[in-house]
Amino acid sequence: VGNYSELDINTTKKNLREFENKIKYHVGYIPESLIPEESPQTIVYMHIDLNSAIPTLAALKFFFPKLVKGGTILFDDYGQEEYKDTKKIIDKFFSDKPGLLLKLPTSQAIYFR
Repeated sequence: VGNYSELDINTTKKNLREFENKIKYHVGYIPESLIPEESPQTIVYMHIDLNSAIPTLAALKFFFPKLVKGGTILFDDYGQEEYKDTKKIIDKFFSDKPGLLLKLPTSQAIYFR
């Protein structure tokens, strides 16, 4: 709570205005802000950059079933020292899933289903 308080949805919308017809904004915390009726039925590519373990896990639980075979998820915070808990959650989540979780030298990780 209080982290990222300087962020503003209007600034985000301004920065992404060239894509305004392709974006749906959901302001709030994850998972509460995830709306099943408004989410895609299938996902080919997903980039998770939440800087927090609990929302990362919630996003995985919500979206992973929609990831198609051959789909990809990029994790931004995977190897960063300050996000060790995120790495643990990702590792545990994929421990019983088929596919490949590849650790990148950029401190990211990428999962191929």
